[in-house]
Amino acid sequence: MKVIQFPSTSRASEIATPVADYEVLQTPDTPNRNARDFDSERALLAQRIENLSALANGTNPLLAGAYAQMGQLLVQEAVVRGLDGKLLGEADVYLEKAQQISQEVGDLKSLEAVLSERSLIAEARGETERQEHIEEEINLLATVRAIPSKDRLQYDFPAESRILPRGEQSLLTKEIAATIQESGISEIESRGLAKDIFTAVYRGVSQEVWFDDMFVHRAAREIVSTRADAISSKDAVALVYKSLPVASQYFDLGLKEKTLRQLEEL
Repeated sequence: MKVIQFPSTSRASEIATPVADYEVLQTPDTPNRNARDFDSERALLAQRIENLSALANGTNPLLAGAYAQMGQLLVQEAVVRGLDGKLLGEADVYLEKAQQISQEVGDLKSLEAVLSERSLIAEARGETERQEHIEEEINLLATVRAIPSKDRLQYDFPAESRILPRGEQSLLTKEIAATIQESGISEIESRGLAKDIFTAVYRGVSQEVWFDDMFVHRAAREIVSTRADAISSKDAVALVYKSLPVASQYFDLGLKEKTLRQLEEL
């Protein structure tokens, strides 16, 4: 029996999860391999996904698990077939769906497993830039997971999309700038940071994202990438958090009232 190690030198391969852990896989020349087992498992998982989709309206953790299982099955078969590109592509589609649901329901552990799997797929397909982006998401997720559960943002639903008139856009940006100035940042720097934070929030509202800790840290990362000399990652995160109660006066961000009160006390 030939042994194939799924090629990876990335951090994702170090995460021990049922999804990302490929140890010993058989090649097609292994006598006891039965292709019908793969076909039957695939059919069963497809039926499970169809049933759960009908019941869950697309946001059930069980559905995310079924998508992840299908992705894992396809990846394992792809490796058996010598890293079959078509199967890897199909697997990535299912894993992306699992990722979306895990993000929506706040299942950070499952999200990390799925991201790790997708990183391995990107590496196997030679998609270096995409793999680096996924690795950044994994590192960001590790930062968020380090936040104690009791301190994480609590929400009821994703943001409700709203088109904000230009006058209100300007007013909200000024209010965010004033909040930033309270942290001891100069008026000029506050204006620039306020524009960045407003842009991140408005884009999130337009896309009806979940305003969770992942959103905050991702927005802060974008700010630091353009203003590395002006602000640290830690300070950028704090300013985005402080700006959410201000933004909530103009948008329904889906955050619980308790969370908004806690943010106002920062």
